[in-house]
Amino acid sequence: MANKEGAMYDYRPPRRPKKAAFAVLLLLAASATAFAAATVAPPTPYLWQCLGLLLLIPVTHLISRYFLLQYLYRLRSYEDGRVDFEVYAYRRGNRMQLVCRVALSEIVAVTSHGAKGADAATDAKRFSYLPDISPAGAVVLSVQNADGASEVAILPDEGMRRLLEEAVARNTTQ
Repeated sequence: MANKEGAMYDYRPPRRPKKAAFAVLLLLAASATAFAAATVAPPTPYLWQCLGLLLLIPVTHLISRYFLLQYLYRLRSYEDGRVDFEVYAYRRGNRMQLVCRVALSEIVAVTSHGAKGADAATDAKRFSYLPDISPAGAVVLSVQNADGASEVAILPDEGMRRLLEEAVARNTTQ
Protein backbone atom coordinates (compact mmCIF):
# COMPACT_ATOMS: atom_id res chain seq x y z
CA MET A 1 0.00 0.00 0.00
CA ALA A 2 1.33 3.45 -0.87
CA ASN A 3 0.35 4.96 2.49
CA LYS A 4 3.07 5.60 5.04
CA GLU A 5 2.58 4.56 8.65
CA GLY A 6 0.00 6.77 10.34
CA ALA A 7 -1.19 8.23 7.04
CA MET A 8 -4.87 7.96 6.31
CA TYR A 9 -7.09 7.74 3.25
CA ASP A 10 -10.40 9.46 3.96
CA TYR A 11 -13.50 9.50 1.81
CA ARG A 12 -16.91 10.98 2.52
CA PRO A 13 -19.50 9.49 0.17
CA PRO A 14 -21.77 12.09 -1.42
CA ARG A 15 -25.17 12.34 0.19
CA ARG A 16 -27.82 12.40 -2.54
CA PRO A 17 -30.62 10.22 -1.13
CA LYS A 18 -32.94 10.22 -4.17
CA LYS A 19 -34.50 6.82 -3.49
CA ALA A 20 -34.98 7.62 0.19
CA ALA A 21 -36.58 10.97 -0.72
CA PHE A 22 -39.01 9.19 -3.03
CA ALA A 23 -39.89 6.68 -0.29
CA VAL A 24 -40.42 9.51 2.24
CA LEU A 25 -42.72 11.41 -0.14
CA LEU A 26 -44.67 8.25 -0.92
CA LEU A 27 -45.14 7.42 2.77
CA LEU A 28 -46.12 11.02 3.60
CA ALA A 29 -48.72 10.99 0.82
CA ALA A 30 -50.11 7.68 2.09
CA SER A 31 -50.21 9.05 5.64
CA ALA A 32 -52.00 12.23 4.52
CA THR A 33 -54.49 10.09 2.60
CA ALA A 34 -55.15 8.01 5.72
CA PHE A 35 -55.75 11.14 7.82
CA ALA A 36 -58.06 12.54 5.12
CA ALA A 37 -59.95 9.25 5.04
CA ALA A 38 -60.46 9.55 8.79
CA THR A 39 -62.55 12.68 8.24
CA VAL A 40 -64.89 11.00 5.74
CA ALA A 41 -65.16 7.59 7.45
CA PRO A 42 -67.29 8.42 10.51
CA PRO A 43 -67.80 4.88 11.88
CA THR A 44 -64.08 4.12 12.31
CA PRO A 45 -61.94 7.27 12.05
CA TYR A 46 -59.52 6.03 14.70
CA LEU A 47 -58.43 3.12 12.46
CA TRP A 48 -57.48 5.55 9.68
CA GLN A 49 -55.72 7.81 12.16
CA CYS A 50 -53.74 4.85 13.53
CA LEU A 51 -52.78 3.87 9.98
CA GLY A 52 -51.65 7.45 9.31
CA LEU A 53 -49.51 7.41 12.45
CA LEU A 54 -48.04 4.00 11.62
CA LEU A 55 -47.02 5.28 8.18
CA LEU A 56 -45.09 8.12 9.85
CA ILE A 57 -42.82 5.70 11.76
CA PRO A 58 -40.76 4.64 8.71
CA VAL A 59 -40.66 8.30 7.60
CA THR A 60 -38.81 9.27 10.77
CA HIS A 61 -36.44 6.33 10.34
CA LEU A 62 -35.67 7.19 6.70
CA ILE A 63 -35.10 10.86 7.51
CA SER A 64 -32.77 10.13 10.42
CA ARG A 65 -30.90 7.42 8.49
CA TYR A 66 -30.49 8.93 5.03
CA PHE A 67 -30.89 12.71 5.47
CA LEU A 68 -29.29 13.50 8.82
CA LEU A 69 -26.59 10.82 9.04
CA GLN A 70 -23.30 11.12 7.15
CA TYR A 71 -20.42 8.67 6.85
CA LEU A 72 -16.65 8.90 6.65
CA TYR A 73 -14.71 5.91 5.32
CA ARG A 74 -11.08 5.77 6.43
CA LEU A 75 -8.08 3.54 5.79
CA ARG A 76 -5.72 3.92 8.75
CA SER A 77 -2.28 2.40 9.11
CA TYR A 78 -0.68 1.73 12.48
CA GLU A 79 2.93 1.59 13.66
CA ASP A 80 2.87 -2.20 13.87
CA GLY A 81 2.13 -2.40 10.12
CA ARG A 82 -1.52 -3.36 10.21
CA VAL A 83 -4.07 -1.36 8.25
CA ASP A 84 -7.72 -1.01 9.26
CA PHE A 85 -10.79 0.07 7.35
CA GLU A 86 -12.97 2.26 9.56
CA VAL A 87 -16.41 3.79 9.18
CA TYR A 88 -17.40 6.85 11.19
CA ALA A 89 -20.97 8.16 11.45
CA TYR A 90 -21.88 11.73 12.30
CA ARG A 91 -24.95 13.91 12.22
CA ARG A 92 -24.78 17.44 10.82
CA GLY A 93 -21.06 17.83 11.53
CA ASN A 94 -21.27 16.94 15.20
CA ARG A 95 -19.02 14.47 16.99
CA MET A 96 -18.03 11.48 14.88
CA GLN A 97 -18.60 7.99 16.22
CA LEU A 98 -16.66 4.93 15.09
CA VAL A 99 -19.28 2.41 13.97
CA CYS A 100 -17.13 -0.15 12.14
CA ARG A 101 -13.48 -1.23 12.21
CA VAL A 102 -12.17 -4.10 10.12
CA ALA A 103 -8.56 -5.11 9.54
CA LEU A 104 -7.76 -5.22 5.82
CA SER A 105 -6.34 -8.70 6.38
CA GLU A 106 -9.86 -9.90 7.36
CA ILE A 107 -11.53 -8.78 4.11
CA VAL A 108 -11.89 -11.80 1.83
CA ALA A 109 -13.91 -10.32 -1.06
CA VAL A 110 -15.11 -7.05 -2.55
CA THR A 111 -18.23 -7.51 -4.69
CA SER A 112 -20.66 -5.10 -6.28
CA HIS A 113 -23.74 -4.42 -4.18
CA GLY A 114 -26.66 -6.36 -5.64
CA ALA A 115 -24.39 -8.59 -7.74
CA LYS A 116 -25.63 -12.04 -8.67
CA GLY A 117 -24.71 -14.50 -5.93
CA ALA A 118 -24.11 -11.73 -3.39
CA ASP A 119 -26.76 -13.22 -1.11
CA ALA A 120 -25.01 -16.60 -0.96
CA ALA A 121 -23.77 -16.11 2.62
CA THR A 122 -27.10 -16.09 4.41
CA ASP A 123 -25.60 -16.66 7.86
CA ALA A 124 -23.39 -13.57 7.63
CA LYS A 125 -24.17 -10.50 9.73
CA ARG A 126 -24.92 -7.57 7.44
CA PHE A 127 -24.11 -3.93 8.05
CA SER A 128 -25.05 -1.09 5.71
CA TYR A 129 -23.18 2.20 5.73
CA LEU A 130 -24.66 3.50 2.48
CA PRO A 131 -25.75 7.13 1.97
CA ASP A 132 -28.89 6.07 0.03
CA ILE A 133 -31.01 3.01 -0.60
CA SER A 134 -28.95 0.80 -2.99
CA PRO A 135 -26.86 3.53 -4.68
CA ALA A 136 -24.95 2.88 -7.91
CA GLY A 137 -21.31 1.95 -7.32
CA ALA A 138 -21.87 0.44 -3.88
CA VAL A 139 -19.79 -2.57 -2.86
CA VAL A 140 -20.04 -5.28 -0.23
CA LEU A 141 -16.97 -6.19 1.79
CA SER A 142 -17.06 -9.84 2.85
CA VAL A 143 -15.27 -10.14 6.18
CA GLN A 144 -14.13 -13.29 7.96
CA ASN A 145 -12.77 -12.89 11.49
CA ALA A 146 -13.09 -14.39 14.97
CA ASP A 147 -16.67 -13.09 15.21
CA GLY A 148 -17.65 -15.09 12.12
CA ALA A 149 -18.71 -14.01 8.66
CA SER A 150 -20.08 -10.54 8.07
CA GLU A 151 -20.79 -8.23 5.17
CA VAL A 152 -20.28 -4.47 5.13
CA ALA A 153 -22.01 -2.41 2.42
CA ILE A 154 -20.25 0.87 1.53
CA LEU A 155 -20.01 3.39 -1.32
CA PRO A 156 -16.26 3.94 -1.91
CA ASP A 157 -14.62 6.12 -4.53
CA GLU A 158 -12.43 4.51 -7.19
CA GLY A 159 -9.22 5.00 -5.20
CA MET A 160 -10.54 3.35 -2.06
CA ARG A 161 -12.14 0.54 -4.05
CA ARG A 162 -8.81 -0.15 -5.78
CA LEU A 163 -6.98 -0.23 -2.42
CA LEU A 164 -9.57 -2.62 -0.96
CA GLU A 165 -9.36 -4.93 -3.99
CA GLU A 166 -5.54 -4.92 -3.77
CA ALA A 167 -5.80 -5.90 -0.09
CA VAL A 168 -8.14 -8.78 -0.99
CA ALA A 169 -5.71 -9.94 -3.69
CA ARG A 170 -2.87 -9.94 -1.12
CA ASN A 171 -5.04 -11.80 1.40
CA THR A 172 -5.92 -14.55 -1.07
CA THR A 173 -2.29 -15.11 -2.12
CA GLN A 174 -1.08 -15.53 1.47
